[in-house]
Amino acid sequence: MNPDLVLDCYGLLCPVPVRKTAQALENLRPGQILQVIATDEWFGPDLEAWLRHHPHELLSLREADQEIHAFLRKGPFANTNRDAPFLYTLEKGTVLKGLSPPVDCPFLERP
Repeated sequence: MNPDLVLDCYGLLCPVPVRKTAQALENLRPGQILQVIATDEWFGPDLEAWLRHHPHELLSLREADQEIHAFLRKGPFANTNRDAPFLYTLEKGTVLKGLSPPVDCPFLERP
């Protein structure tokens, strides 16, 4: 996949990677692709929670060498997963359900 923009969030912690992702998406045209590289273990769940309320498409979310790589397509897309139960899946097969997120991560819904 060839991104139009690559965002390096290496070493940044919640909520900074998702905020920088939002800012980067503002600078893209609908249909363009953003790649985000992050190391914060909560980036995936934060991103999925944030995307429930924003019209962008998550194309891929995977972990490789202690980095999380996300590919997003800028909307406008209809958001049909707003009320979906929280589910965070890494392509390598790890599925985490019902996590108790850290208190300082504002993008995750609390149980």
